[in-house]
Amino acid sequence: MDMSHGSSDGSTTAASCQISMLWNWYTIDFCFLSEQAHIRSVGAFVGAIVGVVVIVIALEALRRLSRDYDRQIKRSFHASLAQIQSDSSIKDELPAVPLFRPTFSQHLVRSIFYTIQFGTAYILMLLGMTYNGYILFAIFFGGFVGYLLCARDTATDHGDNSAAGRGECCV
Repeated sequence: MDMSHGSSDGSTTAASCQISMLWNWYTIDFCFLSEQAHIRSVGAFVGAIVGVVVIVIALEALRRLSRDYDRQIKRSFHASLAQIQSDSSIKDELPAVPLFRPTFSQHLVRSIFYTIQFGTAYILMLLGMTYNGYILFAIFFGGFVGYLLCARDTATDHGDNSAAGRGECCV
């Protein structure tokens, strides 16, 4: 009985996906998440690695956009509050520390940012669970480059010395 899985008529069979739950360095016939993402050449593998790096950098950029949006809606609130407080006729009616709460539409935008971030991070986690060394290093490298390019704002002093401005909880 021939167990070679070969074909006697000269035709070739499609290569199957190599999937391993152990650390591996597969490059050819490797599948990401599904059979449709089957890597059949070195060029396709390099493209996939570059794609993973770009996705992680894009995730960090999206996180930055989300933080910038949060800052923008807080600035807008404080600007409108300052304008209201300048009106002396209603100044005494305002609470001492007005509570900032995003409007429904602002929170909807924030929720969309969060959902895209969560979904992207989940897909990256699934890619990491292929235990492919190249993919894992691409995720780490993309995280490094993305943070380097997009997260400098987290250590920036915005001139707000309040507990809320410093990012502290429970003002």
